[in-house]
Amino acid sequence: GCHQAILFLTDGEMTDNETTFFDLIDRKRNGYSDSGREPPVMFTYSFGSTAASKAEVPKRIACEYGGVWASIEDGGNLAESMGAYYKYFAQGLGSSGIDSVSWTE
Repeated sequence: GCHQAILFLTDGEMTDNETTFFDLIDRKRNGYSDSGREPPVMFTYSFGSTAASKAEVPKRIACEYGGVWASIEDGGNLAESMGAYYKYFAQGLGSSGIDSVSWTE
């Protein structure tokens, strides 16, 4: 089947109610499940020199919804960090089947 991903970007500042925010994510993901589709994996990225110290929410999103969290410092390699999410699927981590194929160089 088709694998989908959501890339969630943040500076680490939580300006919304955390419970309301996670309820929204759950409702959206349940919409996929209710229609017989696999919900997207959520990859989270914290930007900036202070974002890693405020990473509780993005780490929780990645953990609870099957993704990966990354911190990207000011001046960091944005393309490399954000473009690496495809490796998750390529290595079979996003597959629930046992017939996964992995190719690396």
